[in-house]
Amino acid sequence: YMDQVRLSFYWFPEDWNDQDRRSGKVFTLYPELAEREKSRKIASIVKRAMDIAGSSFGLILLSPVFLATALAIKLSSPGPVFFRQERVGQYGRVFTFLKFRSMHCLNNPQIHMYYVKQFIAGKADSPASRPGENTVYKITQDPRVTRVGTFLRKTSIDELPQLFNVLQGEMSLVGPRPPLAYELEVYD
Repeated sequence: YMDQVRLSFYWFPEDWNDQDRRSGKVFTLYPELAEREKSRKIASIVKRAMDIAGSSFGLILLSPVFLATALAIKLSSPGPVFFRQERVGQYGRVFTFLKFRSMHCLNNPQIHMYYVKQFIAGKADSPASRPGENTVYKITQDPRVTRVGTFLRKTSIDELPQLFNVLQGEMSLVGPRPPLAYELEVYD
């Protein structure tokens, strides 16, 4: 087990400023980070502008789909239209992740927690896919999912409210999916 143990030592000089502490980047200790940040500033601004434009356009264009989906969810099962979940974003920032609700309310989240931990550890049984099809990395035949939810998940319509997260700057149109806190705990 000793090969898995890593020690790090950080020395913080007196002139370490508050801005460095908030961002989690120590430019005083690693000046090359400051140069890299400056060189990526324009790219970051362009990416953010694309996120704002893309998510705004998507929200406007897909507003009829949002309305129809909200009605289908409300008419098919009691509970809210949106599912809110705490996710871990860039630099460990926690935010509220939005999706259309595809499950019954008051269900047991332990089913998903157990599956995800097993999956990340490489111990989850993934259903065998047919030749030419992609392997499924989700729980199949989940008893918590509603009939409307099955359609929403199959078509990925349940993911559309994440455009609000993109517009708020919590996510990006292109980038990794923000993990749950218990997923992050089992990452190497």
